[in-house]
Amino acid sequence: MTQQTIGIGASANDGTGDDLRTGGDKINYNFSELYARTELLVIAGEPTASDLPAGIVRTVRNTVAGEIRHWTNVAGTLYKSAAFGLGTIPQLSVQRNSGGGAFNAGFSMSAGATAGQDFEVSFEVVSLATYVCLGFSASNADATIGTIEYCVYLNTGIFGVYQSGGSAGSFGSVIVGDRLAVKRTGTTVTYLKNGSVLYTSSVPSSGALVVDSCIYDANAVISEIEVKVAGVVVAQTLTDLVSCVGI
Repeated sequence: MTQQTIGIGASANDGTGDDLRTGGDKINYNFSELYARTELLVIAGEPTASDLPAGIVRTVRNTVAGEIRHWTNVAGTLYKSAAFGLGTIPQLSVQRNSGGGAFNAGFSMSAGATAGQDFEVSFEVVSLATYVCLGFSASNADATIGTIEYCVYLNTGIFGVYQSGGSAGSFGSVIVGDRLAVKRTGTTVTYLKNGSVLYTSSVPSSGALVVDSCIYDANAVISEIEVKVAGVVVAQTLTDLVSCVGI
């Protein structure tokens, strides 16, 4: 598909340009191509030729593999780019918008794990001057840090671990752009920075889980939140936020 250019004639009103209908057809054609190129195709698995218009590049999110790639249909043969990697599946950032100066604001999400399922939540560090906590619990009892069963506690640039209101220790500094995570595999809970395990909990986990959080500072943000259930990224949007306090 190529761009369609509207003929405007050699000079104003000389009668040599495209008529209104032809010009409108070209506008519609161009917009149809733009939408086909930019609209995200969400599909369980890899696309087939019938999913992709021929001759253009389409952005496809594979919900099974938990990845996004560019795909092109060339005469019925499909070509794909390398996976874009972490951060390409739409992720949610949540900001505290009322109050501040206390661990009494937070939220949960609709995505959760059933008993025995692997579960992971992570976020990206965007500030070294705030206190935020993200993790998971059997239920979201309230918006305080004391009821989060397992959480990464970002303490003004320090990677901390809190479990049911008690500190399990601090495990070095972080920088902006680091990704911090808490993960259950089987019954073992680990805490990670950029994919490397910094701490393994001695408290096993086996029941159902939900996302749990707490934000201390006014206007602080838990950024680029990613949720994985059984190893698959589950995209979360604003409509998936639940039990919000101060958000």
